[in-house]
Amino acid sequence: MFVLEYKIPDPTPSNLQEILREFEQIPQSEKRERICSVFLTKRDLLPKLHLLFKELERDKERNLPSLALMFELVKLVLNFSDMELLTELLGEEYCLFTFGCLECTEID
Repeated sequence: MFVLEYKIPDPTPSNLQEILREFEQIPQSEKRERICSVFLTKRDLLPKLHLLFKELERDKERNLPSLALMFELVKLVLNFSDMELLTELLGEEYCLFTFGCLECTEID
């Protein structure tokens, strides 16, 4: 288990499930504050997720499980974002990443 504010590892296909699990296990009453805290404390997390998404998209068929995890992660973050994080996710730099992840809804 990671200590969310400081120990989230750089995202890779092999640890996306663990990162998502960490976010999901936060008590509902603390989710917004703690998720936003992670992204504000680890400022390189969003750019690294963006780069990982680009890599995964290059071979969508092979990477469907990881892309589905990216969908779940981005959906969770959007649901619990404060205005600052939401503005960043929907801003010019990350809007294609955000909406691209939201297209990767299921593994079939």
